Amino acid sequence: MVTLPAAGERRRTIACVVVFCLAVLVSLAWLAGWSATVAPDSGSYFQTLSSLFGDDRSLCLRTPFYPLLMAAADAAGHSGWLVLGVQIVCHALAASVMAAVLWPASAAAATVVGLLLAVDLSAAATSTAYLTESLAASGQVLCCALLIAQTGPDRAPGRNALLGAGILFGLALMIRPTGWVLFVPLLATYAWRLRSLVKTCLVTAGFCLILAGIVLFNMARCGYAGIVRPGPYLAFPLFAQQLFARDNGPVSRELDDALRGCYPDLRYEDVTVATSNEFIHQRFAACLARRYPGDGTKGWELYGGAYREAALAHPGRFAQRMFLESLVFLYGPAADYAYQMARDSERFDRVAFCTPGRGPARDDFRRFICPLPSPSPPLGMFLARLSAGSVALYQPYLPLGMSFPSAFAAAAVVLAYWILALLVALPALRLPVVLAGLLVCSNAALTAAGQVTLSRYVSILSPAYLLVVGIVVASAGQRLAVALRRATAPPAGRAETSP
Repeated sequence: MVTLPAAGERRRTIACVVVFCLAVLVSLAWLAGWSATVAPDSGSYFQTLSSLFGDDRSLCLRTPFYPLLMAAADAAGHSGWLVLGVQIVCHALAASVMAAVLWPASAAAATVVGLLLAVDLSAAATSTAYLTESLAASGQVLCCALLIAQTGPDRAPGRNALLGAGILFGLALMIRPTGWVLFVPLLATYAWRLRSLVKTCLVTAGFCLILAGIVLFNMARCGYAGIVRPGPYLAFPLFAQQLFARDNGPVSRELDDALRGCYPDLRYEDVTVATSNEFIHQRFAACLARRYPGDGTKGWELYGGAYREAALAHPGRFAQRMFLESLVFLYGPAADYAYQMARDSERFDRVAFCTPGRGPARDDFRRFICPLPSPSPPLGMFLARLSAGSVALYQPYLPLGMSFPSAFAAAAVVLAYWILALLVALPALRLPVVLAGLLVCSNAALTAAGQVTLSRYVSILSPAYLLVVGIVVASAGQRLAVALRRATAPPAGRAETSP
């Protein structure tokens, strides 16, 4: 990191402490307003240290870091509050580190960006949920900050530092299985900025060490030599987007025969995004378990094979779906998920959930997160309304109520906004804008390959959008200040005369 004069260093330290504390306070305010959020799939991440290498093969459906965090929290205090504490601290740390890294280029931009990241209600909401989105978003911000720090002017990171950066990228990005795609634009930026094949390979080697660790863990855990089993994830777009058809190929015919053996009158058009959990997690899972007893992964293999056949059988429709779903990341409001979480929290019956034996949740998971504190409706509704009204703060091209006439019009507006952001940003601040754009596009491309984009996936990118907004606002302010000084300064060479 660039060394500043003593006075400048003190101001940077004070600013970063303020950003950190503010981010923690905003997250705690959301927690007080809406309590901790428990999603339908939150329990699927939970593991204890004793169950990590047990008979349950479900961990290979996830990258291991979040289940390991839960297992460590369970061993340390048998409390989910430790997990939420880690998420809140990581969110605050990411905001303050980004402010510290941007400070040498522009103290104003660092301050504005830091404050925006600290008051990000979408990030505050996800930091109080038992889901991977919060750590994934914080990890992306920290990775961008590390890249900016190592590739800035007059920086020559050593080999150990670059290898360590790759390891940190692996730990931060592989919280979710899509993280490896996000590493690609970061690595390309390293190659562009460092102009060194050896240094770029060192970053890659560090990242690959983490991937190798995940594969070895999965092999020991469930005999699977991969990052995650993709089948269960692909089942949702396969059916909800109506990509599945018996005639797509032999795997599709086998899957159709298996499902119709249980449900002769099955209509695949009844499987929508709203009903997909019921069909896939309950009806189809029970059916495939009966059809293939003793082989818990057979259904996942069928889903994966049928998805590949659907893509090959209808490439045009598949590409169109990908394009439309990827645009959701660009013109889908990043602030929506916080408001959605508030509505879900309002309907959530905490007493019933924490009652042993009620509902599908495992009792050990209930003990881990319960009791859940009651929400505070006045504070919660204030924050929810504030979140709902802040859409344009994240994406200025999305004023409330605006709708695009077509997907291509939306893409054109978004492209124009990002080009304008690059033009307005000060030269020293254009790299963060580029990185934010690369993260948005990478997330959009890979998630769109799954054909289903939920608002919670878009919420991960709220820091990227705020990073751009903060830089644009600060850069525009600084450019305006310079223009005003020039306009009001006396003409050069004109001497002042005394009366």
